[in-house]
Amino acid sequence: MSRIADWTAFLGVDYYWMTDRWGTIIPSINLRYSSELYHGFDRDSFLAEDHMTSDAITFVGARLTWESPDERTQITLWGKNLTNEDEHMVGSIPIVSVLGSSGIIYADTKTYGLDFSYRFGD
Repeated sequence: MSRIADWTAFLGVDYYWMTDRWGTIIPSINLRYSSELYHGFDRDSFLAEDHMTSDAITFVGARLTWESPDERTQITLWGKNLTNEDEHMVGSIPIVSVLGSSGIIYADTKTYGLDFSYRFGD
């Protein structure tokens, strides 16, 4: 069936390291696997099947969270697509029959960031 991977799998692991003095530290890692995926849906897309197919891939993400002892402040350092699989096609515009062409959408490159949250009130 087009546009649906035969296999997908997700795995996430979190570990909570709780201390009375420093709060809680939570390292996390997640993996997302997708088998080969064909993106075409019109008849002429099948002629360009190699161009419209994504290889199997595993994406890796991670987070490191610190939470204060009073559980009001939280800081998280995170990263997505840590293996930088930026040439993986995650979508396409398979309108070969209509336009005689197609478009390709690639995975986001490696991204990272820092989140800060504070809970007000009692």
